[in-house]
Amino acid sequence: MKLTNKIGLPEALVNAVRNDGYSRGAADISVTQLIDSPFIRHLRQQHASELTEDVSDRIWSLMGQSIHAILERANLSGLVEQRLFADVAGKKLSGQFDHLENGVLTDWKMTSVWAVVYGKPDWGKQLNVLAYLCRLKGLTVNSLQIVAILRDWSKSKAGKEDNYPDTQVVTIPITLWTPERQEEYVLERINAHFHDGTPPCTDDERWVKPGKFAVMKKGRKSALRLLDSKEEAEKWVVENGEGTEIVERPATFNRCELFCNVNQFCPVWQQVMSARAK
Repeated sequence: MKLTNKIGLPEALVNAVRNDGYSRGAADISVTQLIDSPFIRHLRQQHASELTEDVSDRIWSLMGQSIHAILERANLSGLVEQRLFADVAGKKLSGQFDHLENGVLTDWKMTSVWAVVYGKPDWGKQLNVLAYLCRLKGLTVNSLQIVAILRDWSKSKAGKEDNYPDTQVVTIPITLWTPERQEEYVLERINAHFHDGTPPCTDDERWVKPGKFAVMKKGRKSALRLLDSKEEAEKWVVENGEGTEIVERPATFNRCELFCNVNQFCPVWQQVMSARAK
């Protein structure tokens, strides 16, 4: 992948991003890839030599890597930053956990307040696959947790806004699946990545925000009501005697549009763009 620096960030940041030492090791797939979209992984492999990414899009990831420095300085007991490998259904899977002590598997994350308030299903998937790898290697895992450092936390908002975290560091318990569920999930994902013909991304993988029909009123910028169908919107207008116009707000695909570096090679996204251009 070629890195660009379109906004002229300092060379120190450019070099820090360029010198990322991450490697999944001698594995066919990592835990991070396993729980993500098979279609995106396929496109990244197919167009690896054509991909570009701007350094500015890697800054949050770079900040997240500071977790490694924290763990190095923490002098923790137990196992710290261990990468595990296992042969699963004919493929070699690798994953690295942050800390395992007394049966508690902990993953540290530099993340946003939004992620903590609304939750991220991928955290549960990631930690349970790591727990699965631990079990295959004879390591006991009795519970899972995330320690989240909130990069955009504001002291002035704490205690004043509903559901806003009280502190900048939050420990979040994660549900530990049964061994059977863990294995079923891993095998299902291996099959999706290597044997299902890489179908296009699901709506969840595309971070879809469903389309709505907005009931508008002349002279007012915001909608009176947002409804799922035109029929529901028309019915609402009749029942409430308000609204002068119904405007369709198409679905948005946030990941495709803002956070996918292979969207230019994706036939599904190109169809969306063509439809918008008409």
